[in-house]
Amino acid sequence: MDERYVRIDGTQLSEALQLCTYVVEKRNTYPILAMVKLDYHDAVLTLTATDLDIDLSVVCAPIGCGTADWTICLPAHPLASIARLAGSNGVVIRPNPSDATKVQVSLDQGDLFQEVSYDIDGLASDSFPDIRGKRGELIEIFGNGRMAELLRRVSWAMSTEETRYYLNGVAWQVGGPLGRRLAATDGHRLALCSYDPIDTAGQQLTRILPIKLVGLLERLPMPNLNVFDVLSDAPGRAGLNAIEIDAGKVTIRAKLVEGTYPDIDRVIPKPSNHVARFELPADRLAGAVDRALVLAESTKGGKMISFSRDEATGLIAVANMTLDYGASKVVTPFAWPEGGVTFGANGRYLRDVLKSCAGKLQIKQIDAAAPITILDEDGTMVRLLMPMRV
Repeated sequence: MDERYVRIDGTQLSEALQLCTYVVEKRNTYPILAMVKLDYHDAVLTLTATDLDIDLSVVCAPIGCGTADWTICLPAHPLASIARLAGSNGVVIRPNPSDATKVQVSLDQGDLFQEVSYDIDGLASDSFPDIRGKRGELIEIFGNGRMAELLRRVSWAMSTEETRYYLNGVAWQVGGPLGRRLAATDGHRLALCSYDPIDTAGQQLTRILPIKLVGLLERLPMPNLNVFDVLSDAPGRAGLNAIEIDAGKVTIRAKLVEGTYPDIDRVIPKPSNHVARFELPADRLAGAVDRALVLAESTKGGKMISFSRDEATGLIAVANMTLDYGASKVVTPFAWPEGGVTFGANGRYLRDVLKSCAGKLQIKQIDAAAPITILDEDGTMVRLLMPMRV
């Protein structure tokens, strides 16, 4: 048997490749970017994927292996499909001894088939790119899956528009008088989460985590993360606009979004300026919005929700008007607050806000044109929604 081979559990390989294929784009100008690099060294198999903005490495423990070291780049998505077919059975990857760009991948499925094997063409690993630099100081430690949890609280408000690229991510703000926070906004809605760190090196920073990195961190199965700065490996040069995340068997190095994040504190209304406060359960308001938008679901426009005082009962009424099918109105059992002003809101944005809420809501209002502040029972969260003219 050739000494250059590795046998790995199919489930372990599939889970590693799921992370890799999230990084690797399905369409690439450069063939090498469609690849995942397999590096076998000292009885450890490391899978690496990159899109030039994010480098991801996953360490796998083989259940059988040869003695010689080897490395090769293989197409990420086909390899992931093979690993899924393997299930919990073993997958054997055997480089071609006479051609460094070819491998044979076979599945241990003798109970079903006589043989399942794939002869795959790859690329040499010497041209595989990476994000240069060296690990700098520790920025923060997140335990018990906390970073993913915090990101999920705000990521729904990220912008996907390229015109204001600096909003295409989550602002991670550490240090200063306002403490440690994560914030996201697309200009129509804003989510702000304040938190207390488990451990920190005391460094002050404000950095923008790009959308793709946020999605990757939300998927990471590892609960404990150490976040480091990345320094230039060139003498005399300052640190790079990048971070490195050490999650044990998974390591991520990612470039951050360039630019300055807006001063979100300027748009958050001060509590003393609020003149009206609506109080009702989040699930009841979500149900009212869903019912009011039934007629609008089949139309391109008409997604605006209006909030007004029902003249007959004095209760909060939620309504929608469409050009094609008419109007809808839902009268809630909750009283219209004193000083409240009729206002409108984008129904889709409001739904996103309500999905992130739980328990009793407080909707605070200054006037019909000012941002609406939405609070729930989670005291670490502040949500804003820009109103629409009714």
